[in-house]
Amino acid sequence: MHLRSIIRNIKDIIICILFGLMLLGICAPLIRLSDEIDEWGQRAYQEASQNARQNAYYDVLSISNAAKLYHQKYGEWPETVEDLRIGKKIGQSYDAPLMPYLHEKDPWGNEYKISHTDSQILVYCTAGVKGLELSAAHPPADVTDTKAIYRLTTLSD
Repeated sequence: MHLRSIIRNIKDIIICILFGLMLLGICAPLIRLSDEIDEWGQRAYQEASQNARQNAYYDVLSISNAAKLYHQKYGEWPETVEDLRIGKKIGQSYDAPLMPYLHEKDPWGNEYKISHTDSQILVYCTAGVKGLELSAAHPPADVTDTKAIYRLTTLSD
């Protein structure tokens, strides 16, 4: 009797091993597929993030150029990006806007910002960073110094 129970136990062990190998054969491709989906998602996120940064960069350049035109036209820097979108109030009406189709918000949902001194203007977006404030008086040393996307412009640029 004892021999039969050992044989039965061995038989059960073999069945468990075969069942485990079968599950492994089914699960391994699913695990690889899951990894591939994760990689695809990461690539899609990075690509979307890169596109957002690129769109914001071009918006910042456009706003910066319009702000410079505003300064040349009116002798002062715009206080906000909204000034470029609605135009300058002259008397009872507004002059034509320099950027009527301007995106008011960056790809991360934050407003584009303007800071200026008497001789230069800093246009930037925060690239999704909360509470980031920059100033034309003390701009970042270089692109690696901040998460923001920005352009510092002077009248001679």
